[in-house]
Amino acid sequence: GLFYGGGGEQLGVQLLGVFAIMVWVGLMSALVFGVLKVTGLLRVKAEEEDMGLDRSEHGGVGFQLGSRPGSASILKVGQVEPDV
Repeated sequence: GLFYGGGGEQLGVQLLGVFAIMVWVGLMSALVFGVLKVTGLLRVKAEEEDMGLDRSEHGGVGFQLGSRPGSASILKVGQVEPDV
């Protein structure tokens, strides 16, 4: 190896392997996400996004803001000030 007098050949081969893996992962990710985008499976519907993905996808609430005294109020989409 590099530290035992073997030169940088092994290091070069390993760096080439790392680069090849990075290229492979990039190409495969682009292919998979491209197919998901074209088929419309990459995004959720606007209504589900407005409702919140915790509720629409998991059936629960992720953060219960406003449930304790002094905590922040929940604002609806487009709402600027909390309901009083």
